[in-house]
Amino acid sequence: MLYAQGLLAFLLPLSVWFFETDAIDRRRMLSFVLLGGATGLYVLWALAAYPTEIYIKANSIVYVNRATNHLTVAILCVVAMCGAMLFSKVRSIVVFGVANLVILLVVSAVKQYALTSLWGAYAGVASLIILVYFWRSSENRPHRYAEAIETNRPNICPELLAGRPAWRNGLLRLNQTLERLHRVRVLSRWR
Repeated sequence: MLYAQGLLAFLLPLSVWFFETDAIDRRRMLSFVLLGGATGLYVLWALAAYPTEIYIKANSIVYVNRATNHLTVAILCVVAMCGAMLFSKVRSIVVFGVANLVILLVVSAVKQYALTSLWGAYAGVASLIILVYFWRSSENRPHRYAEAIETNRPNICPELLAGRPAWRNGLLRLNQTLERLHRVRVLSRWR
């Protein structure tokens, strides 16, 4: 319940942020990440501060928390999660966002009292959809995961490398690793 109601509002926009290929697109996603983070923090606080009632109604599990069962909290979560997917530049994420929004609206119309329970069942199906996407798109992903997020060559401040000997070895190794990642990123562009 902590994941579905609290953490997901932050983790989903953050995941979409990682998929964006350039700084302008990531900057656009930042508002959804911040909204999801603030909403997620509130929901996690509310779940910890107030008791949650759990009971069965019409073959569904119902979760009621007096601090989170408000339309405002629901709208903020939907805007953070579905908004991030709908405003992405990656077509498959946008399609997935539309599907999420449609399913969310249908579930809300049919069984609003059991939204958390049914959304959890849908999350299992969505996880399989995402798994199939990763299997089938290994060569067509928006960017390679070994690439650095920043477009500029990563480098450690040279004045740190001239510091104390205990720091020097670790920083030199880190700088070499970053340079190797940069070479992988540059070489992968030419493939």
